[in-house]
Amino acid sequence: RQSTRLPAYTAAKAAVTSVSKNLSLLLAKDEIMVNVVSPGSISSEALLAWADSVGVDGADPYRLMSAIDEHFGHPAHLPRAGLPHEIGAVAAFLASKRNSYMTGANVNVDGGSDFV
Repeated sequence: RQSTRLPAYTAAKAAVTSVSKNLSLLLAKDEIMVNVVSPGSISSEALLAWADSVGVDGADPYRLMSAIDEHFGHPAHLPRAGLPHEIGAVAAFLASKRNSYMTGANVNVDGGSDFV
């Protein structure tokens, strides 16, 4: 059930997180903040196209997460796929003036599916 591409995918995510952590250290003296948003299974165009290709109703985020579990074996702790605005809200906060002291962070917006 586990995807053979999962090790490369998780390694790439870890690399992005590592680079951003190092950049945050280098840029902190200039008060430039660098953070990462790590989305989980989000109801995106790509995920909806996959769902359609396997005959799953992607409009239902609960069914979508069930299909992810069936096909890949790594569902989120929450029983549904995430929605794009849930990623957008975190990204907007990180880019806003309200984020005045967070740097070097990796914010998982994944419904609890951090499977690294």
